[in-house]
Amino acid sequence: MTIFTAPRPFKGEFDIIQRNGIKSWTLLKPECEVILFGNEEGTEKAANDLGVRHIPDLKINEFGTPMLDDMLLKAKTFASNEILVMLNPDVILTNDFTRAVERAKEEIKKYGKDEFLMAGQRWNLDLKGPINFDDSNWEKALKEKIKDNGKMLGASGMDYLVFPRQTEFEVSGIAMGRAGVDNCLFYQAKEKGMLTIDATPAVEIIHQNHDYPKKRTNSYKIENERNLELMGFSRLATLRDADLILTKEGFKKPSFKRTILSSPALRPLLGLKRWIQFKIL
Repeated sequence: MTIFTAPRPFKGEFDIIQRNGIKSWTLLKPECEVILFGNEEGTEKAANDLGVRHIPDLKINEFGTPMLDDMLLKAKTFASNEILVMLNPDVILTNDFTRAVERAKEEIKKYGKDEFLMAGQRWNLDLKGPINFDDSNWEKALKEKIKDNGKMLGASGMDYLVFPRQTEFEVSGIAMGRAGVDNCLFYQAKEKGMLTIDATPAVEIIHQNHDYPKKRTNSYKIENERNLELMGFSRLATLRDADLILTKEGFKKPSFKRTILSSPALRPLLGLKRWIQFKIL
């Protein structure tokens, strides 16, 4: 797999948080390629320190926000592997993630599919300071912390997306890190007939809680509204719309109630509800 992201500047708490996240990716087994896109402050140094690739050239909008179409194009161009993972740099991965991806790749063949998009909910956790990755029990310690103090984000939020390198998405004009990015891609995958997978029961990804200074800016509001206008409220999907659920035991089909609620016929009626969800997020 190739994991790619566009980090924030490596300053203050984000220097520690992003280094924690990216370092965890480099320890995955089997080993994954990691690419950092963009030229935010400290990115080149962090890439060198962590032993990952850095590609500074990335298209941004007038507010300095990376553009999704350019990052996806560059990921396809520069990645060395056929499976891509788009991920936020404040997320910590453990080896249940790679096991889940490998299982999904094998299991989809039973459904006569070659292409899939896998996503899942995250656990939010307060972590203070750098993780001691030299401690062989660091994964176990984090898993225990999320059981005691973690909080799971709702089904509309997906901090990772796993898909084949050849997948084409229509995302012109959409800003990264703003409303609807993962939901738009999830909907398009369903529209293309790709098998969509909710891997929440099989994967515990850990999001490190932090401040959101951008949310207090007028530009953030403008970018959110622009994203949602370009995507269309009825062309957004959540994990409730997944075709299959991946558990630690394998695939299972969604419940009848969940299937009915995700019916395409109901999408236009859910537009306002989803809009409210995104405004809150």
